[in-house]
Amino acid sequence: VLGGLAALTTPALARAEARAVLDGAGRSVRPPPQVRSVFPAGPPAAILLYTLAPELLIGWPRANRAEERAFLSPDIGARPEVGRLTGRGNSANLEVVLALQPDLILDVGSVRETFVSLADRVQAQTGIPYALLDGRLDTTDHAYLTLGRLIGQEEAGRAKAAETVRLLGTVLD
Repeated sequence: VLGGLAALTTPALARAEARAVLDGAGRSVRPPPQVRSVFPAGPPAAILLYTLAPELLIGWPRANRAEERAFLSPDIGARPEVGRLTGRGNSANLEVVLALQPDLILDVGSVRETFVSLADRVQAQTGIPYALLDGRLDTTDHAYLTLGRLIGQEEAGRAKAAETVRLLGTVLD
C-alpha cells in the first residue's frame, strides 16, 4: 500500500517541482498548480496580463475612465481599482493584497536590484508568489512566454510571443 501511495505521489511532486519558473530577474517563482487570479503590481503588468489572460486580472492599478473602458472588454475593463505596489504613487498596501487573495503577484518593468528586493520582500511578507518580468520592448516575447508558464497557459504564451516577434519585426524594419 505504501509503495502504491509513493508511486502516486511521485508524479505529483515532479509536476510541482516542474512548476518552478524563472522570472525576468532570474528568480525562481513557484506559482500554485492553478492560477485563478493575479494582482498586477503596476500598469504594465495589468496590460500584459490583459492581453494574454484577461480573466485572471483581479483589478486595475487605477480605475479605468469611461473613454478607456471603450477599448476594453466591458466586464474586465470595469473591474475595480486595486492600487499599485510599484512606481510613483504606490497606493496598494499589503493588507489590500492579502484581502484580495491573488494566486500570483505580477510586476513588469525594470529587473534592477531595487525591484528584485521589493519582489522578494512582498513575497516573504505575504506568502504570495511574486514574478518580476523584464518590461523592455525587445523582451516582450520572453515576457509572454514566462507569463504563460506562470499561469499554466503555455500555449497561449507561445502564441502571443510569436505574434509579438512578428509585429515587432514589422515595426523595427
